[in-house]
Amino acid sequence: MRFAPALTLAALAAFAATPASAMEAKQTIEREVSVTQPDGSVLIAREPADLVKPGDALVYTLDFVNTEAEPVTGINMAMPVPAEVRFVEAIDALADSTVSYSADGGQTYGDMATLQVSAEDGTLRPASNDDVTHVRWTIDRAIEVGEQGMVAFRGQLR
Repeated sequence: MRFAPALTLAALAAFAATPASAMEAKQTIEREVSVTQPDGSVLIAREPADLVKPGDALVYTLDFVNTEAEPVTGINMAMPVPAEVRFVEAIDALADSTVSYSADGGQTYGDMATLQVSAEDGTLRPASNDDVTHVRWTIDRAIEVGEQGMVAFRGQLR
């Protein structure tokens, strides 16, 4: 099965509260694979997600750089979780950021401990990883001129 083009288009990141020219970003999608080493140990490696199949572990990464002439503040970066991907975990590789999650298409965000969704009977239930539609990183400090960073999440192709 060849899903990569749809996955790439579905995972465009959004910068909120930031001038459009303030940040440059590049998103990549990689597949995690197990590689057995000569000594018998197993290493988890990443490769381009050109060809993926159900059950594959995927990593969505957003690399960014501040291209402005001054530090940038008030940054929120959100990545949608494609419908064909089950959210597994956020990879918080950026210091001084807060990760929040949405289960309603990015309308509202919260932490996983308090995120709720409507059950079939109309009552609220705790959200699970299957319910996550977006992941958002709020940067709690200024991104300095020329500073580079990345945020990422791990998912599994349904």
